[in-house]
Amino acid sequence: MSKKSLILCIVAAVLLLAGIGVALAFLYSGSGAPKKVAPPVRSALLSAVPSDAAAVICFSDLQTGAELLPAGIVPDPELKPSVVSLHYSGKLVPLMIAEGEEKGSYKFSSPSETLVNSANRHLEGGESILDKEEFLQALDQASGRNMILVTNEYASNLVSSYFGSGYGAYATFAKGLADWMAFSVKECSERMLSLTGAAAYGNSASYFMNVLKDQGAGESRITDVLPSTTTFAFSLQISDLATYREAYQKYLDASQKLASFNRSSNALQGQNGISPMDWAQQLGIREVVLARWKNLDGNEETALFLRTKAAQKGEPVIEENACADYPALVFGDLFRLKDESCRVSLGEWFVAGSRAALEDAVLAYTEGDRYAYATPSLIITYAKSRFNIERVKISGADARRSSGGAMVAKVEVPTGPFEVKNSGTGKTNLFYQNENLYLCLKEVEGKGLWGVTFSEPICGRVETIDYYNNGKLQFLFAAGSKLYLIDRLGRFVKGFPAELGKDVLLGPAAYDFTGAGGYTALVLHTDNTIGMYNLHGEAPAQWKGISCADTILDLPKLVEDKGKRYWAVPTARETVVFDYWGGEPLKEKETKNLVY
Repeated sequence: MSKKSLILCIVAAVLLLAGIGVALAFLYSGSGAPKKVAPPVRSALLSAVPSDAAAVICFSDLQTGAELLPAGIVPDPELKPSVVSLHYSGKLVPLMIAEGEEKGSYKFSSPSETLVNSANRHLEGGESILDKEEFLQALDQASGRNMILVTNEYASNLVSSYFGSGYGAYATFAKGLADWMAFSVKECSERMLSLTGAAAYGNSASYFMNVLKDQGAGESRITDVLPSTTTFAFSLQISDLATYREAYQKYLDASQKLASFNRSSNALQGQNGISPMDWAQQLGIREVVLARWKNLDGNEETALFLRTKAAQKGEPVIEENACADYPALVFGDLFRLKDESCRVSLGEWFVAGSRAALEDAVLAYTEGDRYAYATPSLIITYAKSRFNIERVKISGADARRSSGGAMVAKVEVPTGPFEVKNSGTGKTNLFYQNENLYLCLKEVEGKGLWGVTFSEPICGRVETIDYYNNGKLQFLFAAGSKLYLIDRLGRFVKGFPAELGKDVLLGPAAYDFTGAGGYTALVLHTDNTIGMYNLHGEAPAQWKGISCADTILDLPKLVEDKGKRYWAVPTARETVVFDYWGGEPLKEKETKNLVY
């Protein structure tokens, strides 16, 4: 499932719990029934989740769950939810589970009294979701205190409940992909939702994940070709077509689809003189993408984008596509379009679809109007038009325009929380800004330590430094055009802020090259330059500056070789290496032995 679908799943699950007529029950772990010994899990509350759950969502606390709710929808704060499960009975019904007041007891809450009673029976009978081996496999691959686990058995129900029309094919694909999918919520805030995912699919050849398991980690390049108004994209990366071909045959056989595949393949080979598998091998397909985007009139277009082994030169020419239906046979019905009558080559991409779709794709590609250069506001506008939910949160990386008005690549600016060292306790703490821009410090376990007023968003980095070189640590960060320093008790250090002269986009990165607290700070400015400063905001006399024609995407990486220091600067096209004092980029022969 995509990032947006996961958000919708969470929002809908907790939103339904705020409905009128909630049934409550205080349940215990079955005194009369023999108790099972639950396998080691990350949350004891999972042992209270009924075994027929379609999805399980674990929250660390009420605040975490509430961050994912539409404005104005907040469940009873006394429930302090930790787990929400979804169950299918004609429609998806949520069940909220929290710890009871007595040890070993639980509070269940649901709009359905029937579901509460069913949960009670499961609990008294010693049955739970932990009896599902595939669920445990998925759980074992998740980490952290906030997790989302979904069984693909109910994929069509989840999709039909929370998405607009036209997504049935994706649910069908997900159902055959794996048994359970597990997602760990790494970061959740107004500006960012970051998740990592894994699948549990056992050894059954009938799951499509077993086709992909021998494929190496692929590199997706879809943002280089998709229009900036893309609303949906599904990408499949292939590192070795030969092993894919062998595994796909086994998958078709186990899924009882091989005979049908062979008939269709033979028919297409008779028409075009080449089989679908040989066609894919001949093109050297490395990635296949199904994408939807908005054209200039606001209507939606759909096309298939296949990354091949060789880039085509010359002007794009739209031609008749003799190999329509080939991608669907090789990679699955998800990649079947109603109209694949035309094709065009855009660099290394073979694109298939209707003539109208390809004309719009060619226009976007040749004008540089690509997804890699889209602003967050544009992405959010078009993404919202695809979903029947009021509020969708999408990662909003900062983006800039060049002086000529053309889009440039996005720079990811982290929003925290940031790990810092507390010299008073020796512990790692989390430094962050809340929705009111207050600067806050809390323990990793969640206990707040302090908060102080502040008026600007910080610029994506917080460094722990020893400014006085006495073992007492402070936290260095940037906001606007200034460097700030605050101590572990929330007091701003005398002499700060230090004015840098122009706004900071990302930074600082702090280095103590002297070993005596003589810190050097590097920042990425909003004018696409790298600045070097001491902590008084002064640039060294030797500093020549760093600037690039392409967008600088991150702070430089320090590279040391044979007693000399260099800066490796990542840009939208390549990594450019500079001397420690900046100036002109070094030539390739000067950097060929550097490791960065």
